[in-house]
Amino acid sequence: MTLQTRISDLITAVGTDYKAIKTMITGSAAGDLTGLTTTTKTSLVAALNEVHAEVGGTGWVAVDSSTTVKGIQMLATNAEALAMASTTDALTPSNLASMVNVNNGLLKLDATGKAAAAQLPAYVDDVLEFANQAGFPGSGVTSIIYVAIDTGKVYRWTGTVYAEISASPGSTDVVTEGATNLYYTAARADARVVALVGTIETDLVALYTAAKV
Repeated sequence: MTLQTRISDLITAVGTDYKAIKTMITGSAAGDLTGLTTTTKTSLVAALNEVHAEVGGTGWVAVDSSTTVKGIQMLATNAEALAMASTTDALTPSNLASMVNVNNGLLKLDATGKAAAAQLPAYVDDVLEFANQAGFPGSGVTSIIYVAIDTGKVYRWTGTVYAEISASPGSTDVVTEGATNLYYTAARADARVVALVGTIETDLVALYTAAKV
């Protein structure tokens, strides 16, 4: 290989590298800054100074969301968004979607502006109605009240069976009489008087007759 060929190859390699460097620096093989969206395109330093001035000239900081100036800001990962610890990373719709209705996340409202029943604890919606007792779940929940619509009876789950919850009868007329506390009746009252003092026709007359002699 001749010296001329070596020099020619070297110049070609340097030129190729120079073009590649210009493209990396300016974004154009021509070496100009026409691809920049800033007003100043005389040099990269001038363009950077213009962007620096637009964000207040205080340094490369996250731009206040109340301004219309666009800046460079890091995007949060889904895990970072859920942790809610970062004060500078930006959230994306994907971040928000990953935070909805998950542990330590955000509650999503339905189309009516209400929380879905599946996202509420049992005691918030603790009365369930079924056509009859046969329609109850095989195993209940201790914090739920179950209503059989056909009979109007109310039950609770004991952990093994459904036990009826006795409602207030509203009147003593529908309360079943016990063995000790008996109801008042005229016949029972008369029988008690007879047991204490006897009958009017026999015992009391006999007492009167004996007393007047």
